[in-house]
Amino acid sequence: MRKEMLEKLHKLASQNAFNEKETTEFIELVKCGTSIDEAIDIVEEGVSENKSVEEGTTIDKFNEEIKSIDTQNEGALPTEQPTEQPTKQADGVRAALDLLDEMAREFDNPAFEEIRKHLKRRLRKNRKKAAESFNDGNPPHRRIYNMVANLSGDWLECGEHHMYRGVLNPMGIGGDLLKIFDTIQDKLVLIGASDKELAQEQKRAVRENIKAVG
Repeated sequence: MRKEMLEKLHKLASQNAFNEKETTEFIELVKCGTSIDEAIDIVEEGVSENKSVEEGTTIDKFNEEIKSIDTQNEGALPTEQPTEQPTKQADGVRAALDLLDEMAREFDNPAFEEIRKHLKRRLRKNRKKAAESFNDGNPPHRRIYNMVANLSGDWLECGEHHMYRGVLNPMGIGGDLLKIFDTIQDKLVLIGASDKELAQEQKRAVRENIKAVG
């Protein structure tokens, strides 16, 4: 693959706020014949499966390939190179996406995986607005915690995860959604974004709403 193409892919990855692993996977997908748009969709959905990057491959492989091409082209006329540094806007969104990945490892259940995918799609679809929100100088935790709390609460109260009225389906993700909601309320208290009384009221309210639907 030509150096110019590799640099273009790396820049696209940065614009899409891909982390190191996602950037590597994106480049490998395109190398294997996947269209750029499809590769972006695959990485954002996190469903590469058979198209996944080879084990042990890292962004270093990209850098080594660039260095190899540089050596081959030594003596050629210099050309202006696009910057490989992530934009300020991408920095804030990437921090939020990385936090979602970290939380996914913490919760380690299908419910949070669905939340992570949903919020990642939302952040990337509205990247400019998200960048403005996450580049205000404050840590991303407060905003991400609130987004997770709102989404898990909405899903708990929509009735889709009920077995029948007032009872969550034990075979679905409802139980884990409730655990996530409760844990996030506690986290908001710990970072000073809420207090114990409000957290308890939120937990009580979501349970009342669970009883009323289904």
